[in-house]
Amino acid sequence: MLLDGEPIIKIPTKTIQLSKIDCTKEERAFYLYLEENSRQKLRGRSKEYMQKNYVHILALLSQLRQACNHPFLLKGKQSFDHSLGLAKELPVEVAANVLENMEKGAAKCTMCSEPPVKAVVATCGHVFCRDCVHDNLINKEEVEEKVCPAPPHCGKEVSPESLLLAYALKFVLWPKLESDATSSITSEDEPFSICESGYVSSKIRATINILKSIINTEDDHDATASIPSEIAPAKAIVFTQWTGMLDLLEHSLSCNNIEERAVKEFNTDPEVGVIIMSLKAGNLGLNMVAACHVIMLDPWWNPSAEDQAVDRAHRIGQIRPVTVSRLTIKDTVEDRILSLQRSFLNSFLSVFYNAVIKHYKL
Repeated sequence: MLLDGEPIIKIPTKTIQLSKIDCTKEERAFYLYLEENSRQKLRGRSKEYMQKNYVHILALLSQLRQACNHPFLLKGKQSFDHSLGLAKELPVEVAANVLENMEKGAAKCTMCSEPPVKAVVATCGHVFCRDCVHDNLINKEEVEEKVCPAPPHCGKEVSPESLLLAYALKFVLWPKLESDATSSITSEDEPFSICESGYVSSKIRATINILKSIINTEDDHDATASIPSEIAPAKAIVFTQWTGMLDLLEHSLSCNNIEERAVKEFNTDPEVGVIIMSLKAGNLGLNMVAACHVIMLDPWWNPSAEDQAVDRAHRIGQIRPVTVSRLTIKDTVEDRILSLQRSFLNSFLSVFYNAVIKHYKL
């Protein structure tokens, strides 16, 4: 509302920055495995099946979205980490031949001679259905020699430890994963597998880098403690949809000497520079004008949920411009969510515009 051409209430500007992050080659391979696994589950399904089982489809999409944040959120998927290690050891020619046959639909299970279901690959390069090799070879007591039966009798030992998930082979074949993807893993990160909580994912690393650039860390505070200042320190809110991600991020904040506390301390204690919250908590009407930076770790299907969370900081009482950093992983399901958000917004504006035209008979 305007008074004498000026807004009655002035709120500082809001700037939205979209950062598309390059994940590490290990994270990319893990994501590709999940994506291909989802495709396999839905391949050949009818439109009617999709409509009746939309909850199952949403669950598969949720797995992909969690993988964009941190592989550890998908507990029970650690078998991929083992496969990744075996895939690196396979000769590129063998991996290329197996994967090419699978993608062309020409691959056959070594035991049942049918297209492999839940395909696994032995270190000798032969393909099996997961159930076939376990039920008819590895776990079958009558079979004394647990070796690959591929003619002319491969003879290489087959065990659960020698089998890898077939689509982990993409890791050793896609040059982009090896050369272009960001791989800034330090020596401190190397002992951790990407499926362990100690691993620092690309999104967490990007978040820490943003926070370090906008918040007084412990070293900066010590260096300037003797200089009086009336300017309140910059603070940030980090939103995510996954409660497990809150725990992972909290650990990284602690390791980087970044103070994170509850709402009351965040608003009153100048030493506390960050608060991490679930996106649902961001819709509860909290007043968080102490923050002038908002970081959205993951996009939500409905952009209005994100807008409500951002409005915890960008509202009446805010005295500084607000910067919103939205983090997504390149070439993933998150790109499609962004596209869906744009479509949702365009549809809403179209409906709103038509309603105004109709109401005022313009």
